[in-house]
Amino acid sequence: MDGSAFIESTRESLHKLASLVVDSRLMIVAGDLSPGFMVVAYERINPGLRLVSLCTCASEAHDLILEHQPSHLIICSDLESGDGSQLAAEIKRQHATKRVMLIQRSPHIGGSREAWTAGCEVIVLRRKTGGGRLFDAYRTLFTDGAFCDPDLQRQLLRSDCHPQTEKIESLTTREEEVLVEIVYGLTNGQISERLGISEATAKRHVYNLMQKLNVSNRAHLATRALRIGLCSWGLADNGPPRMSLSSK
Repeated sequence: MDGSAFIESTRESLHKLASLVVDSRLMIVAGDLSPGFMVVAYERINPGLRLVSLCTCASEAHDLILEHQPSHLIICSDLESGDGSQLAAEIKRQHATKRVMLIQRSPHIGGSREAWTAGCEVIVLRRKTGGGRLFDAYRTLFTDGAFCDPDLQRQLLRSDCHPQTEKIESLTTREEEVLVEIVYGLTNGQISERLGISEATAKRHVYNLMQKLNVSNRAHLATRALRIGLCSWGLADNGPPRMSLSSK
């Protein structure tokens, strides 16, 4: 297989990551230590990122969280011992304010279901972490956005595990546009610039969306929008999600 395109897309993603403003105490739980070395290298180009802990076993993770107080966690499903998917769900339930990214090996929903229902903000398939898709996942982890691999999202929405128990009030066209940008992790100022509206108008749309989806902040708004199928990341890498409106 010719990996030239992969190399170029990865270089482009690294350039974009370097320009991303990150303020994070990051913890990684993975089956080997190599992701930690990559993050330590990335610290040099983004001083707001600090890797505070790294472990390979699920049994070590909870004590290390209490000791190092990370704000963000990246957890791989394959660990030296323990189940990474289950660990991600446990951490999210016990530490609701921490943002959690699960890198899932299997494309089947069994391992992702618990993390999905627990509210993990980012769920990405390991086999699709090359180039732009990994950038999408990292970008949303370090913002208030949300990401779910579209293949997994479709399977999860077809299952019985998503909490669409009440009727959602219809969204206006502008609210749909704003919601996509929120899922992408953009601020009110960035939404204002992209959609050509005032920041006050963007703020009002965000408030209205939170009321309609019955959430208290924009991070919950982003994850809920994906979990009830209001929008999807679609098939294109390196771009905003698209409206899916599977609930209409």
